[in-house]
Amino acid sequence: MRIHPLFCAIATLVALGGLSACEPIEPDTPPQPAPTDQNNGQVCPADYHQRLLWQPDTILQTMKFDAKTRIIRPGMAVTMDHRPNRMNIVIGTSGRIERVYCG
Repeated sequence: MRIHPLFCAIATLVALGGLSACEPIEPDTPPQPAPTDQNNGQVCPADYHQRLLWQPDTILQTMKFDAKTRIIRPGMAVTMDHRPNRMNIVIGTSGRIERVYCG
């Protein structure tokens, strides 16, 4: 019985793909400082602050944020205008930070 060359190629790719899953995991890198405002106020550090998710809102009292940061508490009225350089921190009814995003 003869094996089709395409089958051999697919089998080789599958085998090599399985090996890539065994690569060593890089150690965690230390947190980098929040990005600086280098583009006329167009920097939103929400990606950096994802580490705040599910922390109690009291942690925000120890931190300093840019004036463009908005902390949104349950039931609070907020404007719906989109500002890419504004960071929004949403506090849930549990008193924990549920979302950090730009807009």
